[in-house]
Amino acid sequence: MLSIPEEILLLTLDDEKGTPVDVPAIQIDCAIAGAILMDLALRCRIDTGLDELFTVSTEPTGDPLLDEVLECIVADQEQHDAAYWVQVLSHRSGEYRDRIAERLVEAKILKRVEERLLWFFGSRRYPQIDGGEEREVKRRIVNVLLDDGLPDPRDIVILTLADTCGVLDRILSTRELKNVEGRLRQLERMDLIGQAVTRTVYDIRSSIPPLVAPIM
Repeated sequence: MLSIPEEILLLTLDDEKGTPVDVPAIQIDCAIAGAILMDLALRCRIDTGLDELFTVSTEPTGDPLLDEVLECIVADQEQHDAAYWVQVLSHRSGEYRDRIAERLVEAKILKRVEERLLWFFGSRRYPQIDGGEEREVKRRIVNVLLDDGLPDPRDIVILTLADTCGVLDRILSTRELKNVEGRLRQLERMDLIGQAVTRTVYDIRSSIPPLVAPIM
């Protein structure tokens, strides 16, 4: 099974181009940060309440990226809420995305494509090889929204983060999303870290002044 950050990365990459989908970068950054925190929570390393995120166990998970973040949380002497850690980790999201993508390359799920522009500027893309793993994630998201039962906590997390980073409209049509709006909001209220991710995205985007067209 892929990790939560790996599944979120697949959802935020264009299948063929291997570049980030056309949504605000801050949404993807915060979703990746939230995915890391939620993976740690589901592995019983951290937990969160309304006002604080705290360590449950310092035992390594065996995942280098998760263990690095866990060590960072443990080393901090002050108590912070989940929104604080989402914002802190989002600043390193570019590095995290590259590391997660390289793991998916090793697993032969993505392929690395290096490109050069004018011999000076390099860029890297990660198109999918087969797409089966992403289709599986999307299938689970659809099932969670259409089924009235209580879903697996992991699938609630994936759904919440997919909504936060703005990729649900790549999975369901506008009409389908409207029909499941109530179910979506109900499930998202069950995920405290997911709520922190959404709140952090809103706060950051609200702090950016709107662009004003120049007066001609």
